[in-house]
Amino acid sequence: MAKKRAGYDFSTFTADDIVNAWEKTAKKALGARFKFHPDITNPTGTIIKRLKRSAARQLKKQPFNAAAYRDSTAVATALGKICAIMAAATKDKVVQRDVFERARRLVRLHSACPDPTAGSGPWCD
Repeated sequence: MAKKRAGYDFSTFTADDIVNAWEKTAKKALGARFKFHPDITNPTGTIIKRLKRSAARQLKKQPFNAAAYRDSTAVATALGKICAIMAAATKDKVVQRDVFERARRLVRLHSACPDPTAGSGPWCD
C-alpha cells in the first residue's frame, strides 16, 4: 500500500500534480502582498512546461513519495520566501522572471537537494 500523507497517495502523483503542489507552496510562501509575474505561473509558459518535463523525467527514474513531497515543497517554500524578499524591494511587488530564475538556481543548494555532484537533488532540477 502506498504511503499517504495529508490525504494524498503520492505514488499516483503525475508531473502536473507535482508542479501544482510546488506552485501552490511557493505562492503561499510568497504571501498575499506579492505576486509572481504571469510568465512564471502560465500553465502553457516555458517555466511551467520546463518544470513539468523535469518532474516527468524524474518520475521515470523513481516514484514520488511522501519524502519527495516534503523535501520538494520545503524547497518551494524557500523559493517563495526568497522571491518575497526580492519583491518587497520593487514598486509593483511583482516577482519578475529573471529574479525567479536566479532564486530557483539558489534554492538548488537547499539541504533537501543533497546531491553534491550536481548541486541539487533529484526533485530540485
